[in-house]
Amino acid sequence: MALPKPCIECGCVTSNSYCDECRNKRDRTRHHQKGRRPSQGWLETRTRVLTRDGYQCRVEGCNRTHHLHIHRLDGGYHDGNVDAYITLCPEHHRQVEKHSARPSGTRSESKPDASFLVF
Repeated sequence: MALPKPCIECGCVTSNSYCDECRNKRDRTRHHQKGRRPSQGWLETRTRVLTRDGYQCRVEGCNRTHHLHIHRLDGGYHDGNVDAYITLCPEHHRQVEKHSARPSGTRSESKPDASFLVF
C-alpha cells in the first residue's frame, strides 16, 4: 500500500501523485484541448484574476479554494481584460453554466448569466 502524500495539483492527501478529482480534471482537459497548452497570455490573465480574488470563490459566503475556475462574465473570448473574469468554485461554475441558455451549444449564441449569484 502506498504511503499518503500530497496531490501534485491541489495538495490534498492521496496515495497517488494526483487525487481522483485532479486526475479526472486533467484527463478531461487533455481530451478537450487535444494536447494544446494554454497560452502565456491566458496564464497571466488567470494568475491576475486569482490574485485579485484572493484565490477563492467570489460568491458571497463561499470560501472554497480548490479546483477554481476562471469564468468570463460577458461570454466573450480571452482578451486580457481582467475585469471581465471572476473566480468560481466548481459548484458555482456549474450553476452559472447550467443557468446560461445555449440553444445549439455554441459559445457565441448567449452570454453566461451569473446575475443570480451574489458577489
